[in-house]
Amino acid sequence: MSKPEISIVVPVYNIAPYLEQCVSSILAQSFSNFELLLIDDGSTDASGEVCEILSARDGRIQVWHQPNKGVSAARNKGVSLAKGHYLCFIDGDDWIDENYLAALYQPCIQNEKQVDVSIIIYQYEYTDGHSRQIFHWQPAGLLPKGNILKQMLEVRYWDWVLHGKLYATALLREYPCHEGISIAEDLADNWVFLSAAQGVYYQPLALYHYRVRENSVTHWLHLDKWLEAMRVWLSLDILDKKKPDAQLRKVLSWQILDAWQDVTRRIPFATDQEEQVVKTMYSRSLQQRLAQAVSYMEQGQLCTWLRERFLCDYAAMQLDYQSLYARVRQAAEAGSLYLYGAGVVGEVAQVILETKEIKPAAYVVTSLTPGERRYLHGLPILALDEVQNQAQSVLLICAKTRNLEEMTNIALARNFQMCLLW
Repeated sequence: MSKPEISIVVPVYNIAPYLEQCVSSILAQSFSNFELLLIDDGSTDASGEVCEILSARDGRIQVWHQPNKGVSAARNKGVSLAKGHYLCFIDGDDWIDENYLAALYQPCIQNEKQVDVSIIIYQYEYTDGHSRQIFHWQPAGLLPKGNILKQMLEVRYWDWVLHGKLYATALLREYPCHEGISIAEDLADNWVFLSAAQGVYYQPLALYHYRVRENSVTHWLHLDKWLEAMRVWLSLDILDKKKPDAQLRKVLSWQILDAWQDVTRRIPFATDQEEQVVKTMYSRSLQQRLAQAVSYMEQGQLCTWLRERFLCDYAAMQLDYQSLYARVRQAAEAGSLYLYGAGVVGEVAQVILETKEIKPAAYVVTSLTPGERRYLHGLPILALDEVQNQAQSVLLICAKTRNLEEMTNIALARNFQMCLLW
């Protein structure tokens, strides 16, 4: 076989039921000059055997088996074996449209020596057959060098996951994936890749299908994962006012505050050992970083709330969350707890609350369009105007920091008496 133009690396770990669909979608590509590297990372189910069976179908498929070392180590092994000029990563439980590779590859050829990262977007695919677009639209084209990291952190048009991107293989060889990180590793990797990239081309094409499995949300319960994610965010150390890019500092500040909330929301449910880790992390230096992050926010109601919740001692923060959960439980028992926000933050809230037998009545979104899904993880999705706004009703606002103030103002404008910030 001639040298492939693109290498596709698929890390494989205990995904036997989904692997054939993933590989079949790759073999059906309109662009055929590729090699497919299946890296079995010590699977304990039948995934390794499925890899071997699939490899017999097509000479472009190669299989590598190794002891379990984690997804980043599997990706690095794939990069070391790759023969293509360009490389993309695909998760083995996802699938792609037939023009996925062609769409990613075309800008690299049309802008030769200018583009070493090509980006398209993805959509969520749920087990009930519904799909969800999560990104806004912007025109295709080369991204301004000074705007790339800011756009990545804003998660408005695209984000920092490794899938949906085609990289120059030389770039990945120079900057290996971060091993030893089990969450937010994509963020750490793309921060480096995109900082070093000569040119990045973006297209608003949702050709990658990200499978949302019902059991995939359970990792949100583990506090140690979110402590690790917080460390990754803090490692992106640009919160220095002497540095010139104020907009990048601002969007990073949103993400640092979101990451810390992901940690602190779990405090009432933490074990003694976990709580000690959180207390240790909540050092003077972290408090200074949080204060710095809050200072980059727009002055107003949200800024005041952030100071009250996070710029206090640990005991006061713990008490604040205990009070929040007591009010939420009371509303749930009355059948009047609504999660305002049906995105990832709302999904996390549902998982955490239901482990403590706190059952929300429904998800709520500002408005619904015809054809939109009306159920998520067993709960109905209501438009804000459909919610019965009673005295005991609680609207728990579940959103990223950058959206909190806008959603709070919308709820208050609809005369909701009890709005709590998750």
